[in-house]
Amino acid sequence: MLKVENLTVAYGDIVALEDVSFSVDDGEVVSIIGANGAGKTSLLNTLMGLVPSRSGRVVYIDPSETGNGRGHDILPLSAHERAGMGIRIVPERARVFPNLTVEQNLRMGVYGLSGRINVEEAFGEVFDLFPVLKERRWQAGQTLSGGEQQQLAIARALVSGPKMLLVDEISMGLMPKLVDLVFSVLKRLNEDKGLTILLVEQNAVQALAIAHRGYILETGRIALEGKASDLMEDTKVREAYLGG
Repeated sequence: MLKVENLTVAYGDIVALEDVSFSVDDGEVVSIIGANGAGKTSLLNTLMGLVPSRSGRVVYIDPSETGNGRGHDILPLSAHERAGMGIRIVPERARVFPNLTVEQNLRMGVYGLSGRINVEEAFGEVFDLFPVLKERRWQAGQTLSGGEQQQLAIARALVSGPKMLLVDEISMGLMPKLVDLVFSVLKRLNEDKGLTILLVEQNAVQALAIAHRGYILETGRIALEGKASDLMEDTKVREAYLGG
């Protein structure tokens, strides 16, 4: 579904990602874990078209077009063009529109799509996932707790019915109870809906627990890859990311 080939990203003279290659198959959860500053957010922002790349290719194959097997190099496309192909991002630190209500934030997620999807049905589905958002439907985003804002950020990405979800540091700043909630929602979306998810995360235990495969990103390079279960048993991974 997504094949990243030799991707390099730099901010001036500072190289954030160097020669990064990996893949995500249709219906998979793939986790990329790494420490602060490893380049995880730069990676997702580049895939979404929010940050330009210096070189490389990102080939996206729409699941409904897998017969041709070719896919499209999406790096030349704008962020809204990539969104139109079914790629959505849940940004780091739950970036919601603070002065808009929950309802209005969700409507931003389906902007321009009202003729293609049943908006109220889509809202009903995310309210089933996150009942607190239904209770807060008419409250401004800035009045929600941090955990509620994170749920809103996920819901806003989901209402458009994405084919692939990019998730950036979803556990950051959340209480353990809410971390469990958001990861359980991601797992449910994959298992029940078949949603393809690329997750970058510092919380390696939770990220690998719901993933099929994983990659370790260290200072802008892929250092290790494998089945999530194998990475969880790897001695070096356990010592560096799983608390021994």
